[in-house]
Amino acid sequence: MKFPSIFDSGIASLLYVLLLFIAGTGSWQFVKSRYVLKEGTEVRFRSLIPLGGAAAAIGLIGLYKQWSDAFEVIELAGDISPSIVAGAIAGGLSYPALGFLILAISCVFRYVNQ
Repeated sequence: MKFPSIFDSGIASLLYVLLLFIAGTGSWQFVKSRYVLKEGTEVRFRSLIPLGGAAAAIGLIGLYKQWSDAFEVIELAGDISPSIVAGAIAGGLSYPALGFLILAISCVFRYVNQ
C-alpha cells in the first residue's frame, strides 16, 4: 500500500504535519531527558498520544472523503466495474493507515520517554 502524497489533499498535508511535529517533539523530549537534564532531575513530559489519536481520526475522515469522492465519480459514470470500485477502496485505505502509523509512532515515543 502506498501512502498518499503530501500534495494529494489537505488531509494528507495535515497528517504529514502531525507526523513531523510528533517526530520532532518526541525526539527533542528524548534528547532532553537523556543528555540535557542533570542527574536526579525528574521532568514530566506531555504525552503525544492525544495527537496520535487525532491523526488516526483525521485518517478516518480522509477515508470517508476519498470514498465519497470515488463513489460520486462512479455514480456519474454509471459504470460499476470491479476495477473502479477496487481502486476507490484501495485509494481510501491509505489515509487511515497513515493515521494509525502516526499513532503508533506517538506510542513509541511515550514508551521511550517514560
